[in-house]
Order: sequence, then structure tokens, then C-alpha cells
Amino acid sequence: MADIQVATGSNCRNCGRTLHGQYCSECGQRDRGSSLDAGELVSETVDTIVRLDSKLWRTVVDLTRNPGQVAKDYVGGKRASYVNPIRYCLAAIALSITLTISTGEIRALSEGILFGLVSDVPDDPAFVRVVEFLSKYLNVMSLVAVPIYALVAKLFFRRAPYSYADNFSFMCFIVGHGAFLSVFGTLFNMYIYFMGLLPAFLLTNTVYIYGTMRFFGRGFWASVSYVSVASFVYMGLVYAVAWLWFVRLA
Repeated sequence: MADIQVATGSNCRNCGRTLHGQYCSECGQRDRGSSLDAGELVSETVDTIVRLDSKLWRTVVDLTRNPGQVAKDYVGGKRASYVNPIRYCLAAIALSITLTISTGEIRALSEGILFGLVSDVPDDPAFVRVVEFLSKYLNVMSLVAVPIYALVAKLFFRRAPYSYADNFSFMCFIVGHGAFLSVFGTLFNMYIYFMGLLPAFLLTNTVYIYGTMRFFGRGFWASVSYVSVASFVYMGLVYAVAWLWFVRLA
């Protein structure tokens, strides 16, 4: 399809700015004239999908290979290559929780969190309330990890040249990719061998520790210490809120 010639001095139909070529220097829209061509519409749609898929695929692959470096590149300014960390985190958590609830693995998760404090039987009121709580608030619980881990990282690695916003972006990638990989842990647990929360736990903590090592440039034990402290703070808060909710409905 031949390119449409645009006269210099015409106005962009999107923002009104004077054009000096085919693309607007203000909003980036291409001027194609007044009529909408079906071929161009399909072409732009396919191009948008391919670009999104390419960016998403690159984000997933690079986070799997080196999660800390992806976050480091992103906060350093290389942002067009990857999906926005907050969007990635939200989408990955939604996918993970949807699978956990739809497959019934929410009960296994409840068992792991309770450590046998209540009985795993369908008519046990306490266990039913715990499952209901996780089904309603597991997404919130997962998202709360991001600001908590980011705050602990800011305190733990005070000499690192990163702001809280940088740490927040890092944790969005890490928590999001941990949730994404936990999907495979859930599937492994369902269809290959029952190991409870162990597969998902190993995958997510590997991402957390390795990502911390690469992003902050710290050693293995320093990274393990940070993840352990952050997990303790996070789980302490989650258990406190869950206990208050549990007692209120007891």
C-alpha cells in the first residue's frame, strides 16, 4: 500500500498540532487522511497485537532468565522493551489466583497456611471460613507484598542507589513473576506429584533471592537474609489481619 503524502502545514486530526511529515511530533499519530481504510485498520490492529505480544514475551523470558537485571534496566530507563511492572504484577497475580481457586488448590493453600491448626473437613466451620477469606482476599494479600517488600528493601539496602519507587518497580516485577511461575507449581502439584505448597514456594523464592542478588548487587546470604526478613514482616502482618478477621467471625 502506497504511503499517503501529507502536505506540510496541515493539522493533526488527533491533537491539532501542525504536521511536518506523516507523523505528529506531539502525539505520534500518523495522518492518513479523512477516510478510514479497512486494510489499514486491520494492519494497525495486527501490528499492535504483535508488538504487545513481543513485549510481553520478552518480559516473561528475560524475567525468567534474570529478573533482577530486567528491573535494573527498567528503572535505568530501558522501559519501552518491557511491560509496565505494575501491569505485569496485576495480570500475573490475577492469573495465579484464578487458577488456584478454579482448580480447588485454594484448600491446599489453606492447609499450608494453617499448619494443621484446624481440621481439613468440608463441614469444619473454621476451615470453611479460612477458605472463604483466602478466596476473597488472596489478591489483596498478594499485592500488599509489593509495598512491604519494597519498604524493607529500602531499609535493608540503604546504600543502594535506588529510590522507593525504584524498589517498588523491582518488587512488582519480582512478585508478579513469582506469581506467574507459581502457576507451573500449581499445575505440577495437581497433575504430576502432590507436594503441597513446596513447588510454588521454591519457584517464587528462587526468583526473589536471585532477583535481589542481581538488582542490588549483593551476595547470596545477604539476599537470603533480606528475603527472610521481608517475608517475616509480610507474613506477620497477613497473619495479624487474618486473625482479627477470623476472631471477629468466630
